[in-house]
Amino acid sequence: MSGNKKLSFAAKISIFYLLIGILWIFLSDLIKSLLSENLSFLRVIELSKGTFFIFITAILLYMFAKKTTSQLEYSEKKYRSLFDSHNVIMLVFNTDTLKIVDANESALSFYGYSREDLKKITMMDIIFLDKDTLLNNIELIKKGEKSKFLLKHRLKTGELRDVELCCSHFNLDKQPFIHCLIFDITEQLALERKNKELIDLLKRANENLNSLIENS
Repeated sequence: MSGNKKLSFAAKISIFYLLIGILWIFLSDLIKSLLSENLSFLRVIELSKGTFFIFITAILLYMFAKKTTSQLEYSEKKYRSLFDSHNVIMLVFNTDTLKIVDANESALSFYGYSREDLKKITMMDIIFLDKDTLLNNIELIKKGEKSKFLLKHRLKTGELRDVELCCSHFNLDKQPFIHCLIFDITEQLALERKNKELIDLLKRANENLNSLIENS
């Protein structure tokens, strides 16, 4: 790391609090020793010491909380912007309820739902799979044993599309979720099938040609 790296905001707050605390303790004790015979003033000094530290602590805590809150809000806005604007289809669902809790604009466009309507349905409404198999796949994702799946998803129109899912598990507020990156591979698989049919056709034609040559 660079030796010129700036101190973090938390470190600056801590150092400032430490210096102010040491300075205040030293000065207040010095004043007490000089005015040790004035009991009424000593009581004022003692009260002021506590009040001063409560005041300083409150200010520093407010500054730290405000800074932290601003950073969290910025991070959330940045994540939301990246999530919504990404051209990869993304879904987030709760693994306990299977309810879809979030989706980006690409997902809304792909499935044909509004964000509100998509949040009203579960993964069972869009995935062409029985529930037991889906739950088993969720367990594989949670255990880190598997993250990619080739499945069929159902659009709002009822059309089935071939998709590849890349999934990751995370917890938020003690709730389990799975984040899915979804790639529509319908055309890709259709092209692969056509290529295979063409190869098989050429193979049979070549076999027939060889048979004719051998029998001629």
